[in-house]
Amino acid sequence: VARAAPLLPREVTQSGVTTQKQQTSALMFLTMLSENEEYDATYIQNYLNINVLPELKRINGVGDVSVFGAKNYAMRVWLQPERLAAYNLVPQDVIGAINEQSLEAAAGSLGQNNAEAFEYVITYGGRYNTEEEYKNIIIRALDNGQFIRLQDVARVELDAEG
Repeated sequence: VARAAPLLPREVTQSGVTTQKQQTSALMFLTMLSENEEYDATYIQNYLNINVLPELKRINGVGDVSVFGAKNYAMRVWLQPERLAAYNLVPQDVIGAINEQSLEAAAGSLGQNNAEAFEYVITYGGRYNTEEEYKNIIIRALDNGQFIRLQDVARVELDAEG
């Protein structure tokens, strides 16, 4: 791990690296499906990752649980070079805005260990989850009071990774 860590992108090391020992043999396989056509394979896989896998991993004696298929949801941002050029922007401007506005941070409170009579609780929305939230990320403020938003320079969609 120590030799691999310097080779990883900054975004990966920022969110953390987890290692675990693993045996290569499998004890059980399960198949999940839905007869409801609204739920495609990507939806089912992500439902399992969010709701089922954590519960299975909590069972005493279970070493690991994984879902085959690699269809995890990802927010895809397709930059449109001609629009970036029209606003005099570069891809790094967009990456910086996304990183700054869709962040993970620890919330807390101010004044709780103070003799003052007030306490201010700090909360935040956390990482964005929907296409609409990402589309409205502000890339730059213009002199006339308007904003260049991500939807002005890119196509944004929630879909499977890959």
